Amino acid sequence: MNLKFFVFNPRDPHPFAQEVATQTYDMWREVWLAALGELEGAKDLKSDDFTRQEQIGVLLEDGVAIGSVFFANVDLAKPMWRKDSYFSAWPEDTMVKIGREYSTVLVCSYFTLSQNYRRSSQGFNGKQLLSALAVEHFFNTESSAMVGTMRVNRGMHTLCYDLHALPIERDLEMHGVKVDLVLFDQKRLKSDLTLRGPMAREAHEIYAASQLEWLSRRRLRSVEPGSEAA
Repeated sequence: MNLKFFVFNPRDPHPFAQEVATQTYDMWREVWLAALGELEGAKDLKSDDFTRQEQIGVLLEDGVAIGSVFFANVDLAKPMWRKDSYFSAWPEDTMVKIGREYSTVLVCSYFTLSQNYRRSSQGFNGKQLLSALAVEHFFNTESSAMVGTMRVNRGMHTLCYDLHALPIERDLEMHGVKVDLVLFDQKRLKSDLTLRGPMAREAHEIYAASQLEWLSRRRLRSVEPGSEAA
């Protein structure tokens, strides 16, 4: 089992980044077109929500994209960020409070996992691992909090609580389904090593190794034939 977790900007022109982005997009589109078709009767899915992201984390097994999650930095102290469509289910006073307490907030969205990896039949729990990798990435940013809107009927709220997220609001409705609003506090989690969840150790190891491989692969792809690596 060869698992990697790369974080990339979909607009990065580097050939390796674009190779990963294309594969991730194909997987993301297939999963979400099916999900939105079920929820809203959608027949098509525009690429905007993918191409406009700052960062996308992709989980690969043996080089094949099997899951992804999106990341974006926001400043909830400013109205222009609180009016983002992502926060349509979030009460205004809740966002104002978070904006006062946390200087930088990382939004974690579009949790995506291929159908075959939604149970533990592949030798690991895909949901747990991808969730833990999202938190591991959060640990490697300067954001003081990470927030998410988690579907209750898919058990996503439970995954977050297992990773010691704080519940902000419970059982709100979005797209006709119940969601929980959750927050991960960077300082709280890093100050108490007992606040770790399922597959946190595995996520740490995968993330660290993947960071090194990402840099190496990009460096190799940047070297022209006949030239010497820097």
